[in-house]
Amino acid sequence: GAWSDIFGPDAQGQEVFSAWQFANYVEKVAASGKKEYPLPMYANAALIRPGYLPGQYPSAGPLPHLLEVWRAAAPSLDMICPDIYFPNFLEWCGRYVRNGNPLFIPEMVASARAPANAVYAAAQFGAIGFGPFSIENVSPERERQIADCYKTLAGLSEIILNCRQNKKAIGLSPLVAFDWTIDEHPQRGELGGIVFEAKFDMPAIAGNAGTTVLPTLGSGKWDAPPDTPLGAAMILQLSADEFAIAGMGVTLTFAPADGKGKVGIESVQEGRYDKGGTWIGARWLNGDETHQGRHVHLPDGTWSVQRVKLYRYE
Repeated sequence: GAWSDIFGPDAQGQEVFSAWQFANYVEKVAASGKKEYPLPMYANAALIRPGYLPGQYPSAGPLPHLLEVWRAAAPSLDMICPDIYFPNFLEWCGRYVRNGNPLFIPEMVASARAPANAVYAAAQFGAIGFGPFSIENVSPERERQIADCYKTLAGLSEIILNCRQNKKAIGLSPLVAFDWTIDEHPQRGELGGIVFEAKFDMPAIAGNAGTTVLPTLGSGKWDAPPDTPLGAAMILQLSADEFAIAGMGVTLTFAPADGKGKVGIESVQEGRYDKGGTWIGARWLNGDETHQGRHVHLPDGTWSVQRVKLYRYE
């Protein structure tokens, strides 16, 4: 038929044809709804396991390889969104942030890495929201971790928005593959002429002296294995030489992006931001707490914020 001449007769062509039809129908519904009540609208997608072909997953949905089809056929949708249950969270975020599509994650697995994934998505991709699925059924320890993280983000929300708008925010996170394999290499990001290098703590496992039990949840194979790093870092540039760093379970070192000279730590202070974005300082860190001025460490087990001043020297 005529459609196969346009899209091709194979399974991929059939999927594009189906996506066009689905999106056209969604457009009629969304446009009619907006006439009555002009709320932002989105469509969310069940994602694809590696190697699966059309017909083996919910095909023709608002998936990354069909993003342009959906946006062309359903312009009344304000966002095309992923439901991320797979471990390779960063990869899926990156595939949805293009051509002006905002990142909103209506569903994500409430795994042990859910708070870290939220922090990374907000910092690196400007995510406007994320919803751990069945959040009311997590263990008490998982609940504490998520609430602790959200409280930290709430105090930072205005600063995050301002820094994202001015390209003064980055996120750093372990690279996790679909099979939960962790890339052991340090992760790097550049901000304000500084290269930040992050190494992530291994989680505290029950049975080790002075550690806590790794939280568990009935998320099946989509929950993080016990040896998975649970941390991430959000770095926000406050001025030419000062940064707010929010995170957990991460050690950061610094180097000049232009390769000239070195970068040192002038000061590090623990604290928190209240809801109005006001800094409430607590301990000043030095000595062993900063490895004699060589790194910044945000410990595993709780989400925290440190304000760091850096300086350049030869």
